[in-house]
Amino acid sequence: METRINQWSTASADIGAFRAQVLDGAWTVAPHCRRLAELSFAHARVERDTSGNTKMHKAHRRQRDDVAQAAVLAGAAVSRMPVRRSAGVYLGTV
Repeated sequence: METRINQWSTASADIGAFRAQVLDGAWTVAPHCRRLAELSFAHARVERDTSGNTKMHKAHRRQRDDVAQAAVLAGAAVSRMPVRRSAGVYLGTV
């Protein structure tokens, strides 16, 4: 996994990758974590600069949007991983 400096442009790509994964249905939340995720994403804010880049913005230091930020970073890391080719799936007798 590569480390990157968080800039407007990289944050925009991370948010875009996470949004695409959510819209594709790649993310689900376990029932026991649902309330935490709801609260975190309720506080998460995304702002856009004049160039059209987006980044997460923390308007108040007491807001707890750390789970949302971690989810965006995890989604971005997964989207940058190389895709492995599968040999196929065996479904039974031929």
